[in-house]
Amino acid sequence: MHRENEDLLNYLSAQVKRLPVELKLGQETTPELIEGMNSDATILAVGSSFAPSQLPGSDRRNVITIPQIMQLASGNIKGDVAARLRFQRRLVLRIASPLLRNFSSPSVFRRLSNLLLPLGGKIAIIGGNFIGCQLAQFLAEKGKEVVVLESGRRVAVEMPIPLKWITMEQLRHNGVVILTGVKCEEITDDGVIINTKDGGKQTIQVNSVVLVAGNQPGGEYVQRIQGKDSQVYVAGDCAEIGSIEGSIASALNIAARI
Repeated sequence: MHRENEDLLNYLSAQVKRLPVELKLGQETTPELIEGMNSDATILAVGSSFAPSQLPGSDRRNVITIPQIMQLASGNIKGDVAARLRFQRRLVLRIASPLLRNFSSPSVFRRLSNLLLPLGGKIAIIGGNFIGCQLAQFLAEKGKEVVVLESGRRVAVEMPIPLKWITMEQLRHNGVVILTGVKCEEITDDGVIINTKDGGKQTIQVNSVVLVAGNQPGGEYVQRIQGKDSQVYVAGDCAEIGSIEGSIASALNIAARI
């Protein structure tokens, strides 16, 4: 999403095209497919997984998850995410989805995010982890009023210190409200009901809610693949939630070992 990452993405894309790398796009990578390739090693870099939320009200129309945001960004409006969209937005996205799939990029997503994402002007992000804070920064820069709700004492504990300093300053500059030590009780049409640090109950009034909490390394998919190949390496958020720099470093270490 962020402009700073686009140059890196463009560089990596150009390197993959230049080097003898075979790309297979639009194909589900199943354990059976991995087993049939007879490869010397398998590297998994599919990112973190998100457990379904058990929070009451998380299935409401004013709620969206990170996987659903990623799905919309790719132009895919099938499945549960379609129910989050009003008819007019769903119609526009169905018309535009072929263009999004073929020409999607961070810059295109930034320009069209207000169209792509079914979010109101006031947004609560449940989960103050790495992803939650960077999403808050992105949405605030798009003119949204953002509140981050975190159950722990601190936010973005996995974020490298230099980056965390910069991110926290940008969040403050853009007016993002961060509430720590709170417990979310329920999502309603009016917002999020929380229990505060002092034991009180409060409703955070917002138009939309983004569920970020619950992402974790690996997941069932990784376990299934690991059972099909003796030489399986796990890179990036698959292994440990962190930054882009950390993901690149873990991939480099794996490549040096193979």
